[in-house]
Amino acid sequence: MCGLAWRHRPAVVDKAPTILIHSGVENAGSMALTGRWTDGMLGWRHRLGPNFEAHQVSGGHNELLYSPESIELLRELLVAKGEV
Repeated sequence: MCGLAWRHRPAVVDKAPTILIHSGVENAGSMALTGRWTDGMLGWRHRLGPNFEAHQVSGGHNELLYSPESIELLRELLVAKGEV
């Protein structure tokens, strides 16, 4: 399953606004995958268009959805964009 996910090449996201909240992980081994990312975007930078924002928060990859820091950041971003 991981091999299939690793080979997947999604289309470039260039129309929809995209927000990436990430932990800053550069070594895939910490997420039970293989490889390293040098762009700080987990290898997504070449697939993202002009409507892309990235924000790094503390915590591990699996805790991002539950981290108070992540939740507050997402709330602030949505309020700033008039989405809430």
